[in-house]
Amino acid sequence: MVYESLKKDIFDVYNKSGQFPEYIKVNKEVYRNLKETGYISLAAADPSKVTFLGVEVHEDSNVNHYEIC
Repeated sequence: MVYESLKKDIFDVYNKSGQFPEYIKVNKEVYRNLKETGYISLAAADPSKVTFLGVEVHEDSNVNHYEIC
């Protein structure tokens, strides 16, 4: 499942750099899958932004599955 691999990659970035990534680019299919399963939600500080584990999510059709930035 994409959720598990994305979660693992986010925490790998955190463990290596000591900071969470700024944002995640995901393709339309992954975005829809995460949204339907309830893993992404609106940001508490800014409801116009969508987050996954507190990291902002951007939909981008040019990425294969997801890209951590």
